[in-house]
Amino acid sequence: MQRLSQKKRALPTAEHEAGFTIIEILITTFIIGTVVTGMFGLFLLSLRGSQTAERRVAGIALANERMEMIRNLPYLDVGTLGGVPSGSILQSETVTRNGTPYIVDTDIRYVDDPYDGLITDGLEGKSVVCHSPPGNPGGQATLVIGTPALPPHLAHGDTEGPCPGDSDPTGADSLNTDYKQARVSVSWPSQYNISPVLLVTQIAPQGVEGGDATGTLDLTVLDALGNPVVGATVRLANQSVSPTIDITSTTNSFGRYVLPGLTESAQTYELHVTGSDYTTEMTYGAPQTITPVPSPPPGFVPASDYTHLTMIAREVTEKTFFIDTVAQLTIETDQENPPAPPVPAPGVAYTIRGTKTIGVDASADPVYKVEEAGLTVSPNTFVHSNLDWDSYTMTVDGPATGLVIKETSVVMPFVLNPGDDSTVEVTLVDHTASTLHVTVVDQDNAPVDNATVQLTGNGFDDTLGTGVYGQVLFEDLPVDGDYTLDVSAPGFSSLQQPATVAGNSAATVQLNP
Repeated sequence: MQRLSQKKRALPTAEHEAGFTIIEILITTFIIGTVVTGMFGLFLLSLRGSQTAERRVAGIALANERMEMIRNLPYLDVGTLGGVPSGSILQSETVTRNGTPYIVDTDIRYVDDPYDGLITDGLEGKSVVCHSPPGNPGGQATLVIGTPALPPHLAHGDTEGPCPGDSDPTGADSLNTDYKQARVSVSWPSQYNISPVLLVTQIAPQGVEGGDATGTLDLTVLDALGNPVVGATVRLANQSVSPTIDITSTTNSFGRYVLPGLTESAQTYELHVTGSDYTTEMTYGAPQTITPVPSPPPGFVPASDYTHLTMIAREVTEKTFFIDTVAQLTIETDQENPPAPPVPAPGVAYTIRGTKTIGVDASADPVYKVEEAGLTVSPNTFVHSNLDWDSYTMTVDGPATGLVIKETSVVMPFVLNPGDDSTVEVTLVDHTASTLHVTVVDQDNAPVDNATVQLTGNGFDDTLGTGVYGQVLFEDLPVDGDYTLDVSAPGFSSLQQPATVAGNSAATVQLNP
């Protein structure tokens, strides 16, 4: 008998119903999150655009308000407070609209129209000098030279501008206040890089150009090599004229800044020129609105190149200032510790001084542009920042510090070029009343190693040899007075020269092959 078999099929239960896996859930969550994030970002972008548009509309309205006010003023009243031309409009002010502060900057200046000639005609990139040939002071001649050649001409005694009795070789327009240009800029705080609103208009007088009772400043700013400094910050102030002047601007692509419409006044225009990470030049005198740093000593009389400027009606006052990238100097002091090597010496007071002068003090002694005191801190350094390019000398007051310089890692004076970051290592010894520091150099002012230096006189006779820095120190001399140096070195001619000792003195000996 055939047996029949029947397979039993399990019915589906809750444990076997269809559903989502973990991976499917993660993918779905990621997709939803991406869509939501994108929509939120789109919402923020739309909100940002709406806010920016709203603020720009308010900025345009403010700019138009200021421009309409300017257009409705009489021509003679169109100007800024402390500016040139002068007026009652603030150069910069903050106006709040709908809770947002807006900065409204107004710049109004005279324009020299090219139609009747420019004050700068033929002079872009050039300068006019009165040339005095060496040995023939009566043969002066007015020359137009390239601006980079100006520094050597001035260094050899030439002066800026045409010679007395000569006309301007460029045919420049000395009456250059043809009309006025007004620029209104409105900006507001924003975390985004938003361009300000800028409106510009011209305002012309009814009739011929005015300003025939005013003078013009023609400033050129050059670097150490005689190249124009573009975008240098120029501040001109005068509290002695009415209305007063205090205006800040920048040089153009030729390193020039020309400002017409300046009231006549003798030696009262203060000029200050600088730039980001650049040195500073300025004029000095009384009054002094722009604070000099450092302050000159009492009784200070500025040199002719640093006196306040004079403006004469219908004439151009030319001025050239030289600025360049600031330098930095680090002084490191060590003290001899025989027979061990020198050890760091903190707390050493010293002075560095350049060669550039800006005038004289009450005793007619020169006042140096850079003369700074330093005091080394632990372990043994001091940093001088924002220095001019110049030749510098370092000195230590022996009686005050109880120390005297034995050797420096550079020949004094040493040169700092624009942008230099230099370190000078100084080795010191205990102070004695009479010393002579001798530096031996070659014809290129480089130190001479392995030179033999003999000092004789006043019962003293000693011989020392120079090291890599070309220096020796004769310590504890018997008395101040006159001595004789005999110096020789392989490959050089021997040399004998006198030396006078007065306290802690120094001498330089130059050897020739």
